[in-house]
Amino acid sequence: MDLIDRLIPDNEQYKEQFRKNKLFKIKLDSTLQKNKFLKHFRIWSGEFQKMVLARVVFSETKEFKQLAWEHLTDEFGHNIELSQNLENGKETTDSIFEALGS
Repeated sequence: MDLIDRLIPDNEQYKEQFRKNKLFKIKLDSTLQKNKFLKHFRIWSGEFQKMVLARVVFSETKEFKQLAWEHLTDEFGHNIELSQNLENGKETTDSIFEALGS
């Protein structure tokens, strides 16, 4: 069994755990809460895409690079979608939150 074959079941397990994360069960009672959450989640999404892109760039094997490309393709644009869901369309910056995501 090669590394990719061993990696995929572990990745599926991590994805399932992530889907059950409390983050996705947050009940936002107001537009203000929703906007605040989306503004910061957009920052995290952008930083996450950079991390996945770094995996593409620095993968040393063809198999890992291909897997990273597939992941980047899945993730690409989520930050833009989050921005489009903001009520007033205003984005925010938060250097602390950006540092946590990088």
